[in-house]
Amino acid sequence: CKHACGNVGTRLAASAARGDAACMLACAGLRRLGRGDEIAIALPVEQCVPDAAQGVVAIQIATDSRWRTELPWDAISHADTAWAAAVERRVARDLGGGCEQPVGVHVTHADEAWVCYVFRAPAAGEAGVVNSVPIERTAIVGAVAELVLANLPLVGVPS
Repeated sequence: CKHACGNVGTRLAASAARGDAACMLACAGLRRLGRGDEIAIALPVEQCVPDAAQGVVAIQIATDSRWRTELPWDAISHADTAWAAAVERRVARDLGGGCEQPVGVHVTHADEAWVCYVFRAPAAGEAGVVNSVPIERTAIVGAVAELVLANLPLVGVPS
């Protein structure tokens, strides 16, 4: 497994130059770039949980920019996506996600139900566990994160 930095084109070129058997990239990004035909296998979230807030498009603006007040935020914001990303980030943070503690968190809405998928490994390189926790769409991100954490087995939880 080799880490590749850069944009999609750079990553694919580096992978090909090394002679890698595969290169793992987000399907959504490849499709957005018109490269969906290069997807060989799409892994379901139940098997490969992404890092928190992956796939979320964000707009960052300096605090002193006039655009903070002039952009039509209500027209370009999506409340459910913002809420799901906030829950994902909070759960990942509370589990100590990062380079030393592999954690993936993904909130999804399907069939009128919200579910939070969580991947944790006891340590880098060790086999991990994927759990799914049903959640309710509520504005209280911290309470949802606490519910998710309370319903996970104690595998890989930082002490």
